[in-house]
Amino acid sequence: MVQDWWDFMIGMDVKFVISKKFMLSVGGNIGGFGIGNSSEFAHDFTYLNSFKLSKLIIIIAGFRSFRYKRVDGIGDEELKTKVNVLGPVLGVSFVL
Repeated sequence: MVQDWWDFMIGMDVKFVISKKFMLSVGGNIGGFGIGNSSEFAHDFTYLNSFKLSKLIIIIAGFRSFRYKRVDGIGDEELKTKVNVLGPVLGVSFVL
């Protein structure tokens, strides 16, 4: 079975510059709401710490939580899907 849908999401990201070398970022989105063929409910939350090591390299460490829940089909053909992604985020950015 192929599933294809879109989710209307609303959200906000906030960045706090602590110093020239350190920044905190918090972001969140919610959506779905069962509108049309969308998920019953979806959310995406991120918390990130950014550490500037040099003019060219930034290390990013944080946490992400992403979930969605949806139901496709009716009766015997009903397919319930729940996805939960939860865990640490680690990355490197290169400034060009």
